[in-house]
Amino acid sequence: MRALARAPRIAGKPAEPVCLTEYPLQFCHSDIRCQNFFIHPDTLEVWLIDAEHINILPSPFASYALHAIPDSFIHVVAERINLERWPYLNVLIRAARLLQQSGNKSLGLDSNGEMLKRRRVKKRHANPEYQENVQTSASVVS
Repeated sequence: MRALARAPRIAGKPAEPVCLTEYPLQFCHSDIRCQNFFIHPDTLEVWLIDAEHINILPSPFASYALHAIPDSFIHVVAERINLERWPYLNVLIRAARLLQQSGNKSLGLDSNGEMLKRRRVKKRHANPEYQENVQTSASVVS
């Protein structure tokens, strides 16, 4: 979460560092939808299926899975299991957006959570005549 402290501020508010290691681990299913529930008609026992998206994560991730997605079914599930909204949920929402935008699961961080240094790449125009024209017009101006 160190990268979030360096991320652009939202509406002038400073980013708050958050340490997820202080939260207890919790069962987290990140694909909550009606199709992933079976209800026994006689006993009304509920079975959650589709184990592809099940993890044991710090409890804020369960809050993210059940409160950050705008879906009424998911919100009813959160209410039924009495899962409160994590007070810093906006931090995970920002992290998820950064991850989605970057398309890079490391978020540009090394294994210690520090920002990777970017190499500057000199841009070249695809058309070699463009480069010659820029040099020629620069010499005409001087």
